[in-house]
Amino acid sequence: MCGILGVRINNPKDVAKNLYAVFKNQKSRGTDGAGVSLLRNGRLTRIRSVSPFDLFSFEYGKFWNSLKAGDCVLFHHRIPTTGGDGDNTNNNHPFSDESNSVHLIHNGQIYNDDELVKKLQKQKHRFESSDSEGVVDSEIFVHMLEAGAHKGLKRIVKSVWGCQALAFHYKGEDEINLFRADNPLNVYKDKIGNIYFSSEYPEGNDAFNKGKELDEYTWYKLNSKNSLQKRTKYKEPSNKYFQRGYYGETYGKNSLYDKEQPKMCAYGNDVWTWNSNTGGWDKEERLSVKANAKAKRQKQINDRQSHLSDLNHALGSNRAIDLDNDKHWEKFPKHKSEDVNWDGFFDGNWDKMR
Repeated sequence: MCGILGVRINNPKDVAKNLYAVFKNQKSRGTDGAGVSLLRNGRLTRIRSVSPFDLFSFEYGKFWNSLKAGDCVLFHHRIPTTGGDGDNTNNNHPFSDESNSVHLIHNGQIYNDDELVKKLQKQKHRFESSDSEGVVDSEIFVHMLEAGAHKGLKRIVKSVWGCQALAFHYKGEDEINLFRADNPLNVYKDKIGNIYFSSEYPEGNDAFNKGKELDEYTWYKLNSKNSLQKRTKYKEPSNKYFQRGYYGETYGKNSLYDKEQPKMCAYGNDVWTWNSNTGGWDKEERLSVKANAKAKRQKQINDRQSHLSDLNHALGSNRAIDLDNDKHWEKFPKHKSEDVNWDGFFDGNWDKMR
């Protein structure tokens, strides 16, 4: 699974430092690819990188120092489960629709992604993450949500099999939308009114107030008043436990299966087989056609997880910012937002700022 985090800013003081602390708290959720989306004055832009450490480096100090009240920031760090790895930044979050009207980050996995991708492609949607290893499943959500949050979430609840925690925001707005089904998502404030969300609450960090885990199947907003607003509670699907890959041994009478774990079941024209290693369902065609790709991906995940020393390595390089050390942070000159020239910034292509 991946890690998601973000903030709606009331006061930009220490926001970068706090976001970095949240990332460090959940860094085990992945360092193979990362990205940031900024919503400012109703305009969206994003940057994607091969590593979250790059985004907290001196190279992007100008960006972090220029944050201001009203900004909405989404941040994602990744463990790849579908599609290509993070070395190709097109595979990394945040994802955007074709018109750059919505940006989204996701933690979780979709089990019927092949079916949904085919349907969306028939509707003329384009997938930027498409390569020889397939499409990153998370990109499905952004195309479902481009018509609006309420309509998109209803479609997601009805048609997506899997688990998800989502954060997304729209061009022309100044709010962050949140939704979860199964996967964790917490919201909390710092001492000066900035409101954050993340996959894991940073326990023991005195910079933050007590956190709240969001209710499932409920649409929330971090609104312009910098408060958490509950918008809509959606009806949970009757087969939600099967959708998530759960079985009767755990959920008893509430499950599709009451007595024992199923090995296989039919859904439409597809045959799904239970994968005890991932705790989810695989299509039979995936087990045969994509077996080598899955084995390769699992090896990459294991390799990444065993090298969490990347953090110390990054902080030891001359490009890294140690946000726990204010003196080191001060080596990069502070910028007032009005001193920063943002010409060409809000064109949907932040990469050229590098």
